[in-house]
Amino acid sequence: MLARDEPGRAPSASEKLRCNLCNNEYPLAFRVCPLDGASLMAAGTSDDSMIGAVLAGTFRVTRVIGEGGMGRLYEAEHVRLDRRYGVKVIHTDYAGREDLLARFDREARAMSRVRSDHVVDVVDVLRTPDGRPCIAVELLEGRDLEAYLEDKTKLSVREALPLFRQMCRGLAAAHAQGVVHRDLKPSNLFLSSDPGGGVTLKILDFGVAKQLGNDDKLTGTGAIVGTPAYMAPEQARGATDVNASADVYAAGAVLYRMLTGKPPYDDSSSGATLVRVLEETPPRPRSIEKSIPEGLEEVIEHAMAREPQQRYATIDDLEAAATAFAEGGGTVVIDASRSSVTAATTGATGDAKAMTAKAKRLRPGAIGNVVAASLGVGLSAGIALALLVDALRDGAQIGTPELVLVMIGAAVAFAATLATLGRSLRSHWRSAPMIREESERVRMGVVLGLATFGALELLARVWSVVALMRPGAWSPMWAAARVMVAIGVGAVAAAWGTKKTKS
Repeated sequence: MLARDEPGRAPSASEKLRCNLCNNEYPLAFRVCPLDGASLMAAGTSDDSMIGAVLAGTFRVTRVIGEGGMGRLYEAEHVRLDRRYGVKVIHTDYAGREDLLARFDREARAMSRVRSDHVVDVVDVLRTPDGRPCIAVELLEGRDLEAYLEDKTKLSVREALPLFRQMCRGLAAAHAQGVVHRDLKPSNLFLSSDPGGGVTLKILDFGVAKQLGNDDKLTGTGAIVGTPAYMAPEQARGATDVNASADVYAAGAVLYRMLTGKPPYDDSSSGATLVRVLEETPPRPRSIEKSIPEGLEEVIEHAMAREPQQRYATIDDLEAAATAFAEGGGTVVIDASRSSVTAATTGATGDAKAMTAKAKRLRPGAIGNVVAASLGVGLSAGIALALLVDALRDGAQIGTPELVLVMIGAAVAFAATLATLGRSLRSHWRSAPMIREESERVRMGVVLGLATFGALELLARVWSVVALMRPGAWSPMWAAARVMVAIGVGAVAAAWGTKKTKS
């Protein structure tokens, strides 16, 4: 590929070629920039009409520093002050698209509403000489979290949590203004370095943000916005009532990526990822990275619960839960080579040990509940069958064949219950919130079944006294019926709990 230059003029041997993205110069032998693969042009020339333009008599555009699907980001200098800014301009090809212009305008308004050290600051909203809208923002030095993770692959808990907490604070500021980001991902999180070696995480790109309380006319019913790998299931369904809970999910997904080195859903195509988001729970973080504390894994799973009502109520609640595992107070240092992040230790908050101990008991406890409930059903079924046999034999002693049948019936009831509850538990095994609900459902069924049996037995004894009957005068058939009613009540309660969970 030849350098772009004036038509009909060959570059002289003394000329250099310049990359319009990174602004570095290279010898004529280079065909593309070795850093970003962009085309090269003769130094001092540019085919971009924005280079050199002065916007609103204030910002002189000097070079291209990045490009996205909707627009291009330039560096600009203030003509009267010694300051530099970033200017985001919509692509010429999209200048006639009313929907994209409106979305671009929405991004500017959303960003300008949010005042936080962890959200990129909007300086002004301008127009280019050809009438395209553009946004002047603070100029950031550093790189985005996606690029940083490509070098590091994954971060330790000590490295990741200070960055995560800054992201939560930026989101909290946005949510306080009724702004939902809806496209939170590592490439939209910028690590802005300062001369002192510190780094501040800044949230970028509010292009698909939603203003709560306003009709989202730019996103039609069923439209899907966001990045599938970090998208909440309700976003993947194209729901119109997406709220701040979707950002809580995405924040959990970003922490998942930082700690495991992999996104929650790692597919080559967006379509395949969307299908998995709709149908599957991502692998447990500890199945990928064993060093993650069990308690912090549960925090991630809680944030990424498939149902919004199962997640943390606010992003502040999520930050508070994760902070228990932080070794520092949020002060982050990035070294000169930009290859590592550390946190200044000021003492952990919260009770990480208690949370981890509780998380360790979760799955074994759920298995214990399932086994106990299955044993209870099997035993009750055996008792009920024995009473029925006793009633049919009219007081005669139960023989060996009948006893074997009773034992087989109890074993079948135990196995069927164990299989049903075990299958349900296995389908939710990756999600701590779903396991907790499953365990609560099983406990509710057992408790209500026992309570029903106790109440029926008490009524039977009271009736015996009131009717002046002998306490043992009740037929074994009725005693068996009481046992079966108790089992039925417990099963109905468990089924009702399942229906309530899925509704």
